[in-house]
Amino acid sequence: MENLAVKPRIRVQAGSMRTSDSVQNFVARVGLGTANQASGTAYGPSPITRNRLQLEWAYRGSWICRQIVDAPPEDMTRAGIDIETKEPKDGKTLQTALQRTATWTKLRETLQWSRLYGGGVAIILIKDQDPATPLRPETVGKGAYQGLLPLDRWSVQPSMTDVVTEYGPSFGLPKFYSVIASVLNIPRMKVHHSRVLRFEGEDLPIWQKMAENGWGLSVLEPVWDRLTAFDSTTVGTGQLVYKAHLRTLRIDGLREALATDGPAIKGILKNVDMIRALQTNEGLTLLDKLDEFATHQYSFGGLSDILIQFAQQLSGAAQIPLVRLFGQSPAGLNATGDADIRNYYDACKSQQENRLRTPMGTLLEVMHWSELQRAPDPEFEFTFRPLWQMSDKEKGEIGASVANTVSTLEGAAIINRATALKELRQASHVTGMFTSITDQDIEDAENEPPPPSEGDDLPEPPAPDKDGADRGDKTETDPDADSDGTGEARDGAKARPGARDAGNFDPSQPREENGQFAEGSGGQAAKAEKSFAGPAEAKAALKDWKANSPFKSIDDLVNASPKNQERLVGAAATVAQETGAAFRNPGAKTEESARRKFESKGYQSAGEMTDLARGGFVAKTPQQADAVVAALRKHFDVIDEGWSQAPTGYIDRKVLVRFDDGQVGEVQIWEPNLLQAKREGGGHKLYDEWRQIGPNNPALKSKRTALEAKQRKLYAAAAERADPAWASVLPGKGGKPG
Repeated sequence: MENLAVKPRIRVQAGSMRTSDSVQNFVARVGLGTANQASGTAYGPSPITRNRLQLEWAYRGSWICRQIVDAPPEDMTRAGIDIETKEPKDGKTLQTALQRTATWTKLRETLQWSRLYGGGVAIILIKDQDPATPLRPETVGKGAYQGLLPLDRWSVQPSMTDVVTEYGPSFGLPKFYSVIASVLNIPRMKVHHSRVLRFEGEDLPIWQKMAENGWGLSVLEPVWDRLTAFDSTTVGTGQLVYKAHLRTLRIDGLREALATDGPAIKGILKNVDMIRALQTNEGLTLLDKLDEFATHQYSFGGLSDILIQFAQQLSGAAQIPLVRLFGQSPAGLNATGDADIRNYYDACKSQQENRLRTPMGTLLEVMHWSELQRAPDPEFEFTFRPLWQMSDKEKGEIGASVANTVSTLEGAAIINRATALKELRQASHVTGMFTSITDQDIEDAENEPPPPSEGDDLPEPPAPDKDGADRGDKTETDPDADSDGTGEARDGAKARPGARDAGNFDPSQPREENGQFAEGSGGQAAKAEKSFAGPAEAKAALKDWKANSPFKSIDDLVNASPKNQERLVGAAATVAQETGAAFRNPGAKTEESARRKFESKGYQSAGEMTDLARGGFVAKTPQQADAVVAALRKHFDVIDEGWSQAPTGYIDRKVLVRFDDGQVGEVQIWEPNLLQAKREGGGHKLYDEWRQIGPNNPALKSKRTALEAKQRKLYAAAAERADPAWASVLPGKGGKPG
């Protein structure tokens, strides 16, 4: 074995030796530990947090204490939150519930007591549920959330021996909280920790935290010495006012007169009373020859500087600027205090994120189930609104910037119109502008097909009705309107008897006197695997599709729609390439729109809805429209309801497609000139007015007739501009009667 090197050993002399890491001069007694007065300074225990009565007396008797405790909670909760959801209406519903249940007020109280006492809880109140059981948000009934019950740390008894053992934010914390019996008018109950929003005071080291039963520190304890110093200085300064003007009277032999306590002292007191009574601007001060009268003025110079210094120390200790703590405007040239208050608001923002975000997330999930009876969407999120209030000029500048940015993005086709409206309304709480944008405006924009792509000079489809009425309620069938999917006449719009599968449709088919297609066989285009000989069979086939639909709920349809919309868009791209027709993709129907239609139509099953996945083609000729239908049949089972004419002369064509999962989608086909007349020529506006009058209003019958005539004239002129190939489809083409 090799010899190991012997390490040198150093012998330490026995005894103790004082060490220090600071500058010391023992000769001059400079530095800590050098037997001077500063060396006697030390920090000792001052557990004000445990003295509940002392804290309460300070909170009740000192306005400074109240400001230190109350100011941050008030600022953290006064502006509220912005809720971003897939459906803007959901966010409004939750905001209304927050106000109705006074949730923000109760949160503020809980934060106040947690700052005053070092801890507090807010118990989530849910109707018809045992508070001792774990909280499961999905079990919360409609309207079951009733608000919060704020309690301080002294009003609850945590289960210190029964703690949460699952890893997570609550690990090691009490599993239950019991409301003690002495709390007035509140029944004693045991509450599971998942139903409790716990707020602690100032952070403490682990051992000190254990000494406080897991709670934090009162915000008043670290500033207690500054509080007493400030209040003592203020009170002392106030007492000096009584000595601001002193008067003295020197009397010869006063001491002897006091010693005898005879007529002499009575005379002196009478003389003093006379001086006090007569010493005015018009009176005289009567003195003996040997008496001397003098006044002494007290100077308050320097006291204001001392008070300001103590106030600044208190402000720094409380981390609240002077302008917020004392309501005092800053002194000095060009001093506004904006920087101080902004720093304070940044600190409040940090407190919101650190202490409020997790409790608010739990609370909003419960409220989502209580108000909407479903889990939050994946897009759901919330942000705390900024506390800084902008001037009108700043709001206007930001509003203009937002509007320009959104307009630029929409013009570049980076976002669609619906997203642009959402962004503008989302910014309304900051700018004060765009507050009049309604849910209906956004829904109309979502239903509106996008404008033609670059190089495509075809007009975009018309906008939906402002009242949100769906296709089943319309005379003219808008490209984005809902369809009842029956193939029957729609509020006066006649489904042509010749309407059938594209394989059996002949554009040259003769018409009846009323302008509708006559029955006939039509052309011999290639047939799909499933085709229908006429409207009766098409109607029967659609009835079969609906009856055998695997979808039993709106939720199932809504969940399947995005995937099927993507498949429709993919197939439509191929169809557009094959036929040259321009495809328009309005996107899948929103859940809110689908539910509204389901209710308004009185559907009995979800399978009756046929247009959650949808789109449309702009065809330059009827033959191109036929080619579109034939191409669609390569990808889907197809029911072609054919061209449908309204009493106003407007015509379009509806095709139903069935996806692999059994969902039915809708494809519409439009003639470009009719669309242009409807959108840009005022046809839609005329139709809106015509429809609102209704057929059963005798007083306005003549006006309705005139509006109908204007629309016929408008669409007849549009038909004149159509390709000659449309002569077989458009009534009035070439001057022929419609």
